[in-house]
Amino acid sequence: MDITIRLRHFRKMEAHDLRVMQEFNCPIVPVYAKVSRMIKWTVSDVGMLKLNVNGESCGNLGMLGGGGVIWDSQGRVLVGFAHLYGQATNTIVECRALLDGLRLCRSLGLRDLLVESDSTVVVGWMASGISKYWFLWDFWEEVKMLVRLLKVRVRHNFREANMVADFLAKE
Repeated sequence: MDITIRLRHFRKMEAHDLRVMQEFNCPIVPVYAKVSRMIKWTVSDVGMLKLNVNGESCGNLGMLGGGGVIWDSQGRVLVGFAHLYGQATNTIVECRALLDGLRLCRSLGLRDLLVESDSTVVVGWMASGISKYWFLWDFWEEVKMLVRLLKVRVRHNFREANMVADFLAKE
């Protein structure tokens, strides 16, 4: 059988093939297929506002900034914010940006929110209602209270779909 045909249908290396490759000192590099998908920002449901938040740091324990933007259901910007937090960890700045965004919504009387963040850690905490770090518990209790008060739904989004909040966090 032609080797190119065998390679085209190659899925898994058998043990004897592996030994032969090792005897000849041939490097074995696994190849994984990458799945591409379209990432884009979308508007919220009719009648619902959207809060995109992001925290940025220049390295872990570097200078931190957080920012966000509130949109209406037609994709129009209502208000944005940016804050400098000093030095802390990435997780603290993501949580602080979320808290500042929720505080802003409360002060403006906004409810029925979809919150999007590119932090899988913070989104996971919001889904479970539990923050794993004791040093965030003060922030976290207020976040949980505001989530209930403002009727918040939370969703993860990718950094590429969170560019406005990302830009504000770097300001």
